[in-house]
Amino acid sequence: MERLLLDIRHKGLRPGDAYLTTEAAGLMLGCSRATAHRAMTCLVETGMLVARPGSGMFIGPACEGVAPGVAQSLHAVMPIGFKPCTATPLVRLMQAVAQSQGNLGVHFNTFPSRYDFNYVAETVVKPYRAGQVAAVVALGCHWSLQQYLKEQEIKTLVIGSMFPDRAFFPSIDKDSAGGGEILVDYLIEKGHRQFGVLVPASGLAGVDLFTDAVSRRLSSHGIPADSLTLRFCNGDEPVTMDRMRELLASRRRPTAIITDEEDLANLVSNAAESLRLSVPKDLEVVFEGSLLRMSEPSVYPHTRSVLSEEDLVREVAGMIKTLPPAGGEPCARLVPVRMVENGSSPVRNISRQGRKGHQEERA
Repeated sequence: MERLLLDIRHKGLRPGDAYLTTEAAGLMLGCSRATAHRAMTCLVETGMLVARPGSGMFIGPACEGVAPGVAQSLHAVMPIGFKPCTATPLVRLMQAVAQSQGNLGVHFNTFPSRYDFNYVAETVVKPYRAGQVAAVVALGCHWSLQQYLKEQEIKTLVIGSMFPDRAFFPSIDKDSAGGGEILVDYLIEKGHRQFGVLVPASGLAGVDLFTDAVSRRLSSHGIPADSLTLRFCNGDEPVTMDRMRELLASRRRPTAIITDEEDLANLVSNAAESLRLSVPKDLEVVFEGSLLRMSEPSVYPHTRSVLSEEDLVREVAGMIKTLPPAGGEPCARLVPVRMVENGSSPVRNISRQGRKGHQEERA
């Protein structure tokens, strides 16, 4: 309800103006139509909205005293389907960044993977043109949305670039290649020689960077190519579970699985336990962490950004303040990562920068 009222205020809507359908409200909120319907029904009961059967939803008389949106806000856009372990820290980050910018508001908008740019024009571009939006923050969005925002000359910061090979705006992200290398080094030191990698079947450039780095690092340690098995998760968890069980039951099963997110690590662990394999005794599971810190310590070894949450807030806030005019030269900030074995204890001497030969590889 609060987010719907904020949307009404930002758009400067007045009583009698047409409003979103239940389906469009669900897309904006990133929730089901049923949840959006319940929120809108509550606003109808308070007079903030009026439902006209056959015509749709309209702004109600109770909004007469609501001032139009003249205060600026940060507008955060993210794809539908963000998992809670990612979305919750992002929401917390954006709230802190907005407060650091002079207590700006923050408005969240979620979009399906296939972006409806007419909808983006109404919910993002139009408020920006009206001076209600200080900047847009694209949180892990597809490059096509970034390209559209670039064409519309919208000041934008990208967090979680996903397609780092298509740089339209200044961006900040974790060092995925460095993360893959560090995970391999950690597992090699523990004596593993048979590996599996499980990543989303998304085709994202960031996933390619991660898997390529894992493969290269294994080769640099003299691990033969047939000691690495790749598997992809297309979003169907039961199918992925079956494929992981098949892999773990094979004659040359991996003794370590590398994933690029904690949810996939949990899936691998569940598959192993269904075969009565103990984690980490029979199978070691590690993952590449996100740019943001997780709310709870993970039970799996993983990489983590070297920036604390407070440092990340300051860095993102600084980047937003210095966003160049539309058409300015984009710049990419890759945050180094380190290895964390459990909880918050760093693993000794495992870092991308500290590895012999890293400078030659970068060159």
